[in-house]
Amino acid sequence: MPELPEVETIVRDLRRLVLGERIARFVADWPGVTGAEPPELVAARVAGARIEGTRRRGKLAILDLDTGESLVISLRMTGRLLVRQAGAPQDAYVRGHFILESGRELRFGDTRKFGRIVLVPQQAIRAESADGARAKGALHERLGIEPLSRAFTTSRFARLLSGRRRSRLKPLLLDQTFVAGIGNIYANEALYRARIHPLRSAGSLRGEQVRALHQAILAALRRAITLRGSSIDDYRDARGRRGRMQREFLVHGREDEPCARCGHAIRKTWVAGRGTYWCPRCQRAPVQR
Repeated sequence: MPELPEVETIVRDLRRLVLGERIARFVADWPGVTGAEPPELVAARVAGARIEGTRRRGKLAILDLDTGESLVISLRMTGRLLVRQAGAPQDAYVRGHFILESGRELRFGDTRKFGRIVLVPQQAIRAESADGARAKGALHERLGIEPLSRAFTTSRFARLLSGRRRSRLKPLLLDQTFVAGIGNIYANEALYRARIHPLRSAGSLRGEQVRALHQAILAALRRAITLRGSSIDDYRDARGRRGRMQREFLVHGREDEPCARCGHAIRKTWVAGRGTYWCPRCQRAPVQR
């Protein structure tokens, strides 16, 4: 599943590749791609619109149009956004595509059909505020604070944790209403970097551990963006290229391999239905009381 670094990589690519382009027409290759809105209505509203901005909110890619509306694109499990030249061979599992006036195409591919393209008024999508306000209209999701925003300070993170004291850390980091954009890969990597067990409760962390986890989240996300995301299965950038972060995983996907710090075998379990990797020696289990 594309997480924050993968979506950020795609959005930055789109900024270079399609910013300023006009949409000649939209074609729904699968009628469900636009969700509850009939695809022909979306096609009519975007025809002739100019793409004047690209941004990300959590795991959502957003294209702002000069019509006052925005295309909000959820990649979900297997979605891709690919920019192709006119006449390029068809990509697999394309569910919808935008034909641009330049002749290029912006293709939305999705093997499992969980992703969606929705068109919403720009005023219905509030930008991230200092208190991590919700983003309305984006598939009706309520999203937490952006971890790469200036608002995501150590002190703010500590306050967020104190409000969820009984929550276990791994499920909490996956909760998009808590912090937006972190998924299974980077939750595993951040907890390992911070030497914190995935089942620790938020309220059990001391001050130095809160600081360590805050810095670990930032380090994991920033490194992944530098390496253009993680390509384990479906993810590709907007040019169709693989990311490289998977080559530097410290713990994710490394069951039974030696820990890079202490040499102990990495273990795997399931937490909140997600594969969870940790080092039993570096990330001590919480004491049962």
